Amino acid sequence: QGKIDVSIDIASAFIDNDNDKQDSLPKEEWFATKQFPKAAFHSTAIHVTKPNNYLVTGDLTLRGITKPITFPFTLQPSNGAMKATGTFALKRNDFGIGQGKEWSTDQWIAYPVQVSFTIVATPAK
Repeated sequence: QGKIDVSIDIASAFIDNDNDKQDSLPKEEWFATKQFPKAAFHSTAIHVTKPNNYLVTGDLTLRGITKPITFPFTLQPSNGAMKATGTFALKRNDFGIGQGKEWSTDQWIAYPVQVSFTIVATPAK
């Protein structure tokens, strides 16, 4: 059985098509990147659902809070590497993302938010 362990520099997170709000992400109300510079995911189970399609369960850590999560992803060969892509719903309030009077409700930013990812893995040399 495979295993997935990913650590991401949270400063690489971005808002699709909204440059005005991009500068807010590192702030304390959102990702608090000075205090929590990394996000991490560690799988506990991976299941094949059909060729090149998987369902993974594991622990996601954001802002120092760890919660279990399950989501689908695809894995395809790509120019000598492997490319994983997926989208999942994230309950941002479970991780303290979007704090403060105006952000702690879903009036402006939804619960949950959609998270999309693409990861390209190349063989070690």
